[in-house]
Amino acid sequence: AAKANGITVMRVPGYSPEAVAEHAMALAQAANRRICKAYIKVRNNNFALDGLLGQNFYGACAGIVGTGRIGAAMARICHGFGMNVLCYDMYKNPEVEKFARYVSLEELLQKADLVSLHCPLTEGTHHMINKDTIAMMQGFCHPGQHQPRRPDRHRRPDRSPARSQVRRRGPGCVRG
Repeated sequence: AAKANGITVMRVPGYSPEAVAEHAMALAQAANRRICKAYIKVRNNNFALDGLLGQNFYGACAGIVGTGRIGAAMARICHGFGMNVLCYDMYKNPEVEKFARYVSLEELLQKADLVSLHCPLTEGTHHMINKDTIAMMQGFCHPGQHQPRRPDRHRRPDRSPARSQVRRRGPGCVRG
């Protein structure tokens, strides 16, 4: 899709793994705590907490798919937050095994509250996440976000079933 739109996409494996992992955790926190929604509410002088309280990361389960340099950094960050860390990778990282447990992809998706993907897009990983694997996930969700945003008969035709399933479950989560 990027190539068709004249957008160059590059893989930069030497970039700071810690910076990328920290950014991934920041995005996870922002989605969980509804930071953008909170900003808009405060800007409009609305200081109510309705719909802004997320779940605690402490004690939750993080699922890290891919434990190369970036995935290992993300696993360390999740461990530092007091999360139980599950990992999936074809090649186990001995450093990560000191504080995390390797499991099957299915077990990771079923048990993780937060799933973070840190694997390259290859023929083997293409469609690794699809409507069936999304259905396995539990994820952090907020009360009342289990209903579709619009009835299925009004679903836009350009939305794939998997993408539609993610949208109907709220920002940053895929299963209630």
